[in-house]
Amino acid sequence: MVFRHKKEVFSQYMKLKVCFILSICFCCIYFIQIANAAKNPYLEKGEPIRTLATIDGRITDTNNGRTVYEATCAFCHGLQGEGGLGGGISLFSATNIEVVMDRVRNGLEIMPGFGGSLTEEEIQDVSAYVVEELPH
Repeated sequence: MVFRHKKEVFSQYMKLKVCFILSICFCCIYFIQIANAAKNPYLEKGEPIRTLATIDGRITDTNNGRTVYEATCAFCHGLQGEGGLGGGISLFSATNIEVVMDRVRNGLEIMPGFGGSLTEEEIQDVSAYVVEELPH
């Protein structure tokens, strides 16, 4: 029979105890995150909305904004706002959400206004997407 030194046994015991406590902590953190995600009303298909921009007290939805952008704007402005086939300008300098909303609503020069075909929420969402998600 091999007898270990008392210090060595205590050291192994402490390592096991620390590992056990850390694993419990990680499990608790994991379950807290799951509980918080279930309570978050701004989750869509498991993907959190990436913006906290509010317009008239409404939190914008950049996931919806991306959908509107890809369907309505990407042909002229490109998928990343770099300018596209339809002659639209680059959106890299579009950093003011109020100005972007006005352009989407009313148009400018050759760009048509979309105020008649998009809802106000869609205009807010696509504007937030342009300002917050496209490269600048």
